[in-house]
Amino acid sequence: MIRYGMMGLWGICWVIFSACGKGQQPVEIFNGEDLSGWVNVINSPDTWVVEQGSIVCSGTPTSFLRSESQYENFLLRFEQLGLNGSDSGNIIIHSDALPAPGKPLPRGIRMGGKKNTVAAINGAQMDDSSDARAKEEAVTPPITPGKDWVAYQIESLDGKVTLKINGTTVSEGSGAFPRKGYISLVSDGAEVRFRNIEIEILPSTDPGPNEIAELDQGFVSLYNGKDLAGWDLKPGHINHWTARDWIIDYDGKSEEKDKSLWTEKEYGDFILMADLLFTREPELEMMPIVLPSGDNALNEDGSNKLVEGSYAGDTGIYLRGNSKSQVNMGNRPVGSGEIYGYRADKSLPPEIRAAAVPKVNADNPPGTWNRFVITMKGDTVSIILNGQLVIDQAKLPGIPEKGPIALQDDHADNNTFQFANLFIKELD
Repeated sequence: MIRYGMMGLWGICWVIFSACGKGQQPVEIFNGEDLSGWVNVINSPDTWVVEQGSIVCSGTPTSFLRSESQYENFLLRFEQLGLNGSDSGNIIIHSDALPAPGKPLPRGIRMGGKKNTVAAINGAQMDDSSDARAKEEAVTPPITPGKDWVAYQIESLDGKVTLKINGTTVSEGSGAFPRKGYISLVSDGAEVRFRNIEIEILPSTDPGPNEIAELDQGFVSLYNGKDLAGWDLKPGHINHWTARDWIIDYDGKSEEKDKSLWTEKEYGDFILMADLLFTREPELEMMPIVLPSGDNALNEDGSNKLVEGSYAGDTGIYLRGNSKSQVNMGNRPVGSGEIYGYRADKSLPPEIRAAAVPKVNADNPPGTWNRFVITMKGDTVSIILNGQLVIDQAKLPGIPEKGPIALQDDHADNNTFQFANLFIKELD
C-alpha cells in the first residue's frame, strides 16, 4: 500500500494540472527552406517563394497560402516585414480550404487593417471585438515599414482570439466561428515577408462538426490569377477573355468563330467548382416557361407561354468537349443548371429530358455571384447551385468519356460576365 503525505499528494495534483493546462512545446510550421506543409491554393507562379529563411509574398494576385493542417486552440507566433506600404497583419485563422463564394479569400478570422483588428470575414462570425487598444502607440517600438520586423502572437482558445504585436495586446474578440480551421497567409497587393512561424498547440475544447472549417478535398485550381495558362487562348480571344487578378473577365466580343474558352486538358470524371457573375445591366425581357417534363409551356394557339423576368445575359459550362452537355447559366424562370441540349431534345426518353430540368430556381439576383458545383461521373451529372441541389443524377446518353471543359459564349455581343474560383477534383 502506497501512502502520500499532504505535500506529496498536492505535488502530484499540481503536476497533473500543469500537464493538462499547458500546451505542447512550440513547433515550427515553416522550415525556412521551402513551402513544405503549405498549399499555394491557386498555384499562382511567383506569388509565394522562399528567400533567405522567409516566405516572400509578392502581393499579386489576391490569393492565399494556407497550412496543410487545421488548428483549433493554439498560440501562433511569427515575424512579419511589410514592404510597399504594407504595415498590417496579413493572416487568416480558422479558415476554409477554398475561397468563399464570389471572394478571393476564404471564410475565417482575419488579423488586418491599419489597426490590426480581429474581424470575421466572408461568412465567419464573431460575437464581439474590441480595437480600443489597437492604436499606433500600442506597437512598441514604432514600426518603420520595409525595415522593421514585427513580432505577432495570435492566441485562439475556445473561440476567443487575442492579437499581440511586439508583446502588446492590440485587439481581441470572442465567439469565433468556425473555431477550428487552417492558417492562411494573405496576398492582397503589397509585398510581405514572414519568418520564424511557430505554433504551440493548446488543449482542445472539442468543437462540434459544424464549428470546423471546410476541409481540403483535393481540389486543384484551373486559373492561377496571373494569366490564362492551361486555357486555349486563341488569337481572337486576346483582350476579350482576360485575366484580371482573381477573376477571368469576358467582354462578350471574342473574334473567334467559337467564342468559348476551352481548357487545354481533357477530363473524365470530376467535381468542378465555378463562381459566376453577370456584369451587364439586367433588362426586363419576356422568357419562356419550362415545364418539369422539359417541354415549354404553351398558349392555346400553340405559341410559347412567356413571363417577364430580369435578364442579364447567358453563359454556361460545356462538359467533356460537348456543346450538347452544356450546363446553362442565366437568370431565366427555369433556373440555372439546366442541361439544355438534353432537355430540349424531343427524341430522348421523357425521363432523360425531365432530369435535365432544374428542380428549383436557385439563382442569386443579377449582379451577385453564384457558385456552381458540378459532379460528372460516367454519363451522369449532378449540380449544386448556391448550396441547393438543382440537377440530381441526370443521365446524358452519348456524352464522350473524356474531353475539355469550356466557359461558354455562343450568343450575341454584350454577353458579359466573370468567372472566378475555378477548381476541379478529378475522380478515379
